[in-house]
Amino acid sequence: MKHSVCYVSRGLLVALLCNTAYCQDSLQEVARFPVPEARQAVAVDRYHFYAINNTVIASYERTTGRLRQRWEASDGVPLRHLNSGIVRNGCLYCAHSNYPQFPESSSIEIWDTATLNHVDSYSFGITDGSLTWIDHKDNAW
Repeated sequence: MKHSVCYVSRGLLVALLCNTAYCQDSLQEVARFPVPEARQAVAVDRYHFYAINNTVIASYERTTGRLRQRWEASDGVPLRHLNSGIVRNGCLYCAHSNYPQFPESSSIEIWDTATLNHVDSYSFGITDGSLTWIDHKDNAW
C-alpha cells in the first residue's frame, strides 16, 4: 500500500512516498519544490497541495509544483495566524488564532479549493489557548 506524505520546512515542500501501510521502514522522496508560502503547514488533495503561511495560502499542482492560485488576508478577511490545514470535500479547513495577541481567540477558516475563495469562518471566541491544528476522522473533528 502506498501513501503520500508531505511536510514543509523553511519554504520548501518535500513530498515522500511510503511503501508500507505505516511508513515505518521505507520512505522514498518523489518531489521537492521551493514554495515560499510553506512556513506553517501544507494540506494535500488528489491534484494540488496548499502551502499555508500566517496570512497567505497558495495552491500548487502536485505533479509539477506550478503555482495555481494565491490568497492573502485583507481588510475584508483580516486573518493573522493560520496554522494547520486539511482538505475535505472540496474545502480547505485551517486552524487560525490571533497569536501572539491576548486575550486569545481562535477560529476555523474555510476556503473553496477550486477558487481559493474564503467561504466561511467558525469562531471559538475568547479562549484559554490558541487553535493550532485541525483534523477529521470517523465523522468527528
